[in-house]
Amino acid sequence: FQSSFDTSQYLYDLGIKIFQGKGVDQDYTLSRFFFEEAARMNNPNALYILGFIYSKGLGVERDYQKALGYFKKASESNLPDAFNALGFHYLKGLGCEQNYLKAKKFFEYASEKNNTNAFVNLGFIYVDGLGVKQDVLKAIEFFEKSGKLKNSEGYYNLGLLYIEGNYVQKNFEKARMYFQKSADQYNLEALNYLGIIYMNGTGVERDLKLAKYYFNLAAQQNCSNSLNNLGKLSFESGNFAEAFIFFNKSAQLGNSGALYNLANLYLQGIGVDQDYS
Repeated sequence: FQSSFDTSQYLYDLGIKIFQGKGVDQDYTLSRFFFEEAARMNNPNALYILGFIYSKGLGVERDYQKALGYFKKASESNLPDAFNALGFHYLKGLGCEQNYLKAKKFFEYASEKNNTNAFVNLGFIYVDGLGVKQDVLKAIEFFEKSGKLKNSEGYYNLGLLYIEGNYVQKNFEKARMYFQKSADQYNLEALNYLGIIYMNGTGVERDLKLAKYYFNLAAQQNCSNSLNNLGKLSFESGNFAEAFIFFNKSAQLGNSGALYNLANLYLQGIGVDQDYS
């Protein structure tokens, strides 16, 4: 009789629960212990998450080379996320020599298994011509594939393409459509961009009420850009005390634009005591 109980999967699941703080206190160090135990049994998901931990420096000193080692080990089990992570590290030159062709190869391996992040990354490669001939139509195709598979970044990047018009002709209607599709998949920056569109009247009639609605949706999830934009709306309406609150919240999240806006309030003494320091 052979037990169907998978010890490595049990350890991995336990590690994820602690890593994400689901029903328990979040603890990167303790979760790493369980991931390492599962990795010793060659659990590909545990190997991948250890790579992620070292790449991001979560509870450990950031170590891209160590991360690469874990991603490579996980990729031996044909884990799509591991292939995508390897591609990203070669794309950016993290822990290895930058190599666009290797990056593309790994993204393609991941995309063969419908890894949605790999589709987004292939879109970046083709839109910027990184190691390949620039092909904006192919990039759009990859972004579309990602979006249709419920990756909000695909539609978000299509929105950016059409609103900025760097590689395609500007089309505000298309941009708004793609941002809305991305926002429907809970992309905070897409919500923020919809707010900007209505705040500035970009291709639509200016509507500050609707702008505030979108900014608030994203700000509730601590989107620093939306908090900063709510501050701008409050400042424009003359509610300087409220503007200060929004700018301050955004600045605490590391938003450089909000830091500048706060400095300007103190410099001019608007809504706060003037303070040159």
